[in-house]
Amino acid sequence: HTDVMTDALVYLMEEGVINNSLKTVDRGRTVVSQAYGGRELYEFLDRNPAVEFHPSSYVNDPQVMARIDNLVSIVGALKVDLTGQIATDSIAHNFYGSVWSDVDSIRGARYSKGGKPIVILRSMSLQGRSNIVFALPPGTGVAITRSDVEYVVTEYGTAYLDGKSVRERCLALIDIAHPIFRQELLNEAKKYRYISESQPGKSFLAEYPQKLECTHTTKTGKQVFVRPIKAVDEDALRTFFHKLSDRSVYLRYFRKLQSMPQRILQRYTDVNYSSDMALVVFSPADGPNREMVAIGQWLSDPLDEMSAPEVAFQVRDDWQGEGLGSYLFRRLVDISDFFGVHRFKADVLGENRGMQAVFKNSKVPHVTRSDFGTITYMFDLTKVEREMVLSNGEIQEK
Repeated sequence: HTDVMTDALVYLMEEGVINNSLKTVDRGRTVVSQAYGGRELYEFLDRNPAVEFHPSSYVNDPQVMARIDNLVSIVGALKVDLTGQIATDSIAHNFYGSVWSDVDSIRGARYSKGGKPIVILRSMSLQGRSNIVFALPPGTGVAITRSDVEYVVTEYGTAYLDGKSVRERCLALIDIAHPIFRQELLNEAKKYRYISESQPGKSFLAEYPQKLECTHTTKTGKQVFVRPIKAVDEDALRTFFHKLSDRSVYLRYFRKLQSMPQRILQRYTDVNYSSDMALVVFSPADGPNREMVAIGQWLSDPLDEMSAPEVAFQVRDDWQGEGLGSYLFRRLVDISDFFGVHRFKADVLGENRGMQAVFKNSKVPHVTRSDFGTITYMFDLTKVEREMVLSNGEIQEK
C-alpha cells in the first residue's frame, strides 16, 4: 500500500518479499496511486492483476490505512529538530520535493492496530552537516509535526518520542545523532533550557555498547530485554524507584527516601560505559510500553580513581524471585574485563540476606569485613571464569 510504485518494489514483489497476504484491506493486491521508474517497472504493471491503481484520496487516506493491521510506515526525512519536528521536502527556502503524503501515512500507521510510524534519516548530510539539529533552518517546512512522530531512526539507533516531554525528546535524539555533533546539540539544548544545565552528557561522548543488548529468560520463563542504560532512561528509573517498597529502598540506599533527586538519576543514567556502567532490564521484551524491572551497575568514585568501583543491583519487588539479581551480577562480572575493571566493591546491610546470597552463590572470589551492621565485599575479578569473550573487538558469548 503506497502512493508511489518504484523499481525497488517490483524486485521485492518478484522475490516474494511483498505478497500482501496479511493485509486486512485489499488483501492479495498492491494498491498504488502513481508509478515512477524504468521500462521494467511499466512492463511489470501492464495488465498485472496484482496491482491496482486508486486515486490519492483513497490510497493516502489515513482512515483507510488505519484499517490495515500492523501497518509499518517508513518515511525518509531531510532534517529533524530536537523537539521532533520533521522536514521531508525542504530545507530553508530550497525545495527537494513536492508536498507529499508523508504525514498521512504516518498517521495511518499510528492508528493502525499494531502499526508503527517510522521516520528514517542519516545522521549526517552529504555536506558533512548534522541532520539532527537544535532548530530547523528558517523557511523549512514542517511536514510532520512533533505530535505525530513516534519512531526516529538513524544508523546510531532509534529514538521513541511518542508521549515524551521536550527534555526526553532532546536526550533521545542527541543519543542517535552523529557523535561529532552530540556535544554541540547538548550545549544548545542547555542554553535554551530544553534540558537541565546539570546534565553530564557522558554517554553522548562515549560509544554505546550495543553488543550488550540481549533478551533473557527468567526462572519462571518470562522474556525480558536487557541493555546498557541510556540518559533517556531517567524517567523510567524514577518510575522504577517509586514502585519499590520502603523496605527495598532502605536495603539499597541505607536510609528512607521519598523521592529520587535528579542529580542521582543523572549520575545513574548518564554514564561513560567504562568506569561507570549500568545494565537495565525491561518487560515486556518488545514494544514501546516496556517498564524497567531491574538494574545492575558499577560506579566509580570520581574523587578516588584508584578505588574499586562499587557494584549494586536492585530488582522491583514484584519481580523478585526471578533470578534477575544473580543474572545481573554475573553479567556485570562477565563484561568488567572489557572495560578495564578488575575489582568490585559492595557495601551490604547485614539484614540484606538476598544480596548476600547472590554474592555467595556467584563463586566470585571475595573477602569481607563487617563494621556497624554493614558488610563490605571486595571482589577479585582477575581469576573469574567468564562466559563472554572479546573477539575482533566485539563482545561475544563463549
